[in-house]
Amino acid sequence: MIGETLNTTRLIEGIQGNLKVELRNATTGKIEDLIESSNFISMAGVRHLKHIQRANFFKNGISALNANADIDNAMPNTHNHIVLTSLTDAPNQSAEWHMHGKLAGYAGKYTYSGTCNLLGSPNAALSEATPTYTKWVFDWQTNAGNGAIGSIGWMNAASTYRGTVSFPGRFYSSCTVQDSKPVSNFYVRLARSSDSQYFLALSGTPTIVVGDSNFAEVSNFTVGTQFKASTTLTGIAWDASNNKLWVLGTNASNAPIIASYNTSGNLIDGPTTITNRSYRGLTYDGSHLWSIAAVASNSFTLYKISTNGSDVSNAPVTLPPHEWSGAPGFASGEFAYGLAYEPSKQLIYVATWAYHYSSSNFRAGGGSSTDSPHATSSLRAFTTAGEETMVPASLLAYSISTASSDWLTSLQGTSTSNEFDFDLIGPYQVIMPDRKSTTSSVKRLLLDGMGSRALLPAPLNKTNAQTMRITYQMDYI
Repeated sequence: MIGETLNTTRLIEGIQGNLKVELRNATTGKIEDLIESSNFISMAGVRHLKHIQRANFFKNGISALNANADIDNAMPNTHNHIVLTSLTDAPNQSAEWHMHGKLAGYAGKYTYSGTCNLLGSPNAALSEATPTYTKWVFDWQTNAGNGAIGSIGWMNAASTYRGTVSFPGRFYSSCTVQDSKPVSNFYVRLARSSDSQYFLALSGTPTIVVGDSNFAEVSNFTVGTQFKASTTLTGIAWDASNNKLWVLGTNASNAPIIASYNTSGNLIDGPTTITNRSYRGLTYDGSHLWSIAAVASNSFTLYKISTNGSDVSNAPVTLPPHEWSGAPGFASGEFAYGLAYEPSKQLIYVATWAYHYSSSNFRAGGGSSTDSPHATSSLRAFTTAGEETMVPASLLAYSISTASSDWLTSLQGTSTSNEFDFDLIGPYQVIMPDRKSTTSSVKRLLLDGMGSRALLPAPLNKTNAQTMRITYQMDYI
């Protein structure tokens, strides 16, 4: 029987990835560090490889006969770029979908020579493929790939930028839309209390909708007695410890305030005045509230706030500026608009919208090519001390049901930003409202850009006095 000779799980298990990292003194050429490791294939990597096996063995040709009959859509390629991060967590093959850790460098399957601080290049003379193995060899010069390296893996690139001396390089991995629920209202704030209960705030009014698992309205309440009547709330956050919803916004005097409510909309705490800042979003870590505010161009600060309204601590966050080749004074970059606390890793995720300024319009996204100098809307993660600790995920989301992709927050062509909120279901799943020109929905995203990861037995720290070579060999056993 064919099941005995073509077991797709066994084919994937028969791939073993081994790598070797060499750090050399750039002046003498002497090896100063050499380390070896092996990889595991992630959940997203297994999914991608299984689809390739199905497509190559059986389904090719069906869509030519009847396009509607082929709903086995391709998965994003999770093995087109090699990525280096500071991650030192033990591997968890059954749970990992995306690469955490601070990004140290990356390389595609294309040659590169330039000043990008991240980008390496494949070595054409040493890379090769045979029936029993495929070997990729990548080199980084002294200017690139510097910093702590704890894990190396393959990832999908949704967007990249080959940086310059003035503008740092960028790499954004992918995410996919797992589910999309149409909604009748334009929601801009969202808080999840469970899989069956969500709180959603409308634009331009202090009304909060209580939604079910499909985001259909079950009830609603207004907080207009405490908050300014005709305003969009700054943020909402569910307090699971005390079974109440925290709300951030402004009062009739335009002063920022916080208050909490039960699920019926009855006031519990506040309203309490807090320090006057341009807050964007709200989240709760089990003890304290967090928000983020701009302090300068591309510079933001995370603020930890007690439930009595006093400042507890703060941490600076710098988002990347972006090169703009237009007229002088034109700017582009990433700007924070919402945040959510992830308790298992104790991280704060931040959503950014991005633009390049042209003809008085803000334009979302990454330009016309994968490697673009323009801004990219993304999801990032930071420690509570403000250190970035996840490979950014581009919000150019791919739909596994329609085999298409789109910028999630659809900012293009607007003169101001449409600031959407989000919440998390664990470290790899995101719930986010989305609005197109005529429709609104709430989407569930999976951060699933990682194909494989190899944990180094000990972290390396590359400096600008060293070159680096990584040999990544896939053996077919």
